[in-house]
Amino acid sequence: MDRIHIRQLRSRRVKAILRVRSRILEGAREWFKRNGYTEIQTPILVPKIDEAGHKFLTVHHPIWEASLSAGAYPYTEAYMACLGRVFTITPAFRVEGKNSKRHLLEHWRIECLIPRCNLEEMIQAIEDLTIHICHHLDEEAREDLKVLERDISNIKAPFQKITYDEAIEILQLDGVEIFWGDIIEPEHERILSKRFNEPFFIKYFPVNPETLFFKSHPKKRGLSLTTDLIASQGYGEIASGGEMIDNPKEIIRKMKEEDIQGKDYQWQLNLKKIIHPPHSGFAVGIERLLMWICGLKDIKETTLFPRKL
Repeated sequence: MDRIHIRQLRSRRVKAILRVRSRILEGAREWFKRNGYTEIQTPILVPKIDEAGHKFLTVHHPIWEASLSAGAYPYTEAYMACLGRVFTITPAFRVEGKNSKRHLLEHWRIECLIPRCNLEEMIQAIEDLTIHICHHLDEEAREDLKVLERDISNIKAPFQKITYDEAIEILQLDGVEIFWGDIIEPEHERILSKRFNEPFFIKYFPVNPETLFFKSHPKKRGLSLTTDLIASQGYGEIASGGEMIDNPKEIIRKMKEEDIQGKDYQWQLNLKKIIHPPHSGFAVGIERLLMWICGLKDIKETTLFPRKL
């Protein structure tokens, strides 16, 4: 798994990709610092949850069982209660199919929480961060982007926004067999992205187990206050987030509706009792962002040591 060839290390293309990756993180940290965020570090070993994505990644101990983290939430909430605006750049782990070109078993994420922030304000933060990273790369990584034959100087705000309902209608008009309530799969994202020259947002996804900790739309209870940022040119989702529930009773109600067992989430429910400010949070997939910026065909190209099944 760890064998690499000398020609990889000497390749101009590989060097360019790795330097762009470094500059992405540099630009992200610069944006967070300018906007008053505190960088934090959250646990990688977390309590085992009975979910499919965690069963493969279980760590056994004589006293307790743990999983490798799928993300920094809900630990970010505890840090937010203490520090206000927070962000982290962290590894995360996810089980996907063997032939996926968009997923790594071990990947990296930028995650943040913003107190007293609604969905629209959070969408603006995602857009501002993405634009800042692109401008930073255009200044600091221009030669590397030339090696990769990529030009991101034309990425400008504002990004267009469509609703989940509109996305389903567009796909149906394009002849895709998809219905309201279905998940918008990577292939659907690719089709949608052909209509846009820049990244665009899809917002108000249906309520389901994946949106458990996000608020429901105040006027359409079947929808959640969530969003995905979709890259242009068929690269799919690069960021996602939403307006978080701050009332534990609301989460318990949603868990009953979705038939989700509460014992696995008791710690999060207890945490909600002491975290009162309304807040929003989002995550950016570093490898996916890098794929889009560098025009890569396979996510394995984003690191020297890709971890896949």
